[in-house]
Amino acid sequence: MKSILKSLLAIILLCTALSCSKDDGYVDTLTEADLTQCPENSNCQYLYANNADFSGNYGELSNGSYRVFYNEVRTSYRSTLVSLKAPMKGETFFIDNSAIQKGVVKFDYSCPACNYAAPNYKVTGGYSKGKKLNTSGNERWLVETKLFFADGTDFKDTVYVKQYYYPKP
Repeated sequence: MKSILKSLLAIILLCTALSCSKDDGYVDTLTEADLTQCPENSNCQYLYANNADFSGNYGELSNGSYRVFYNEVRTSYRSTLVSLKAPMKGETFFIDNSAIQKGVVKFDYSCPACNYAAPNYKVTGGYSKGKKLNTSGNERWLVETKLFFADGTDFKDTVYVKQYYYPKP
């Protein structure tokens, strides 16, 4: 009876160990091919900051317990900023739709020269995955993010960014 119980316990432990996985393979599918380009006539930044968090002001970060990735696209008259909080721990991450809906992404839009109110876009879902790359001592992250936006009307949009992010200077 004891040997049957031990065998059964060993089988349960083995099945449990084999069913666990760190990122369910999502990050394994992240490749360096097909990076997104900066839109024509724009300036783009792809940066990250360690031990940071969102601040209340456009583009500002405060001290925190996250790695914040952000990309900014500037034209001569407007700018957009997408910021994403990822865990500090580890060399890969995957952020699913439910985490994005809980507020780990921030979208800011600024257009001082526009003659209309800034759009009231809300992030409604998406995903983000990333992995740390370290080549010749130059740390950078490869991050792929897909976000869904809506403004409370029939408007819906998708933003997709796949790019290298570098440490904030």
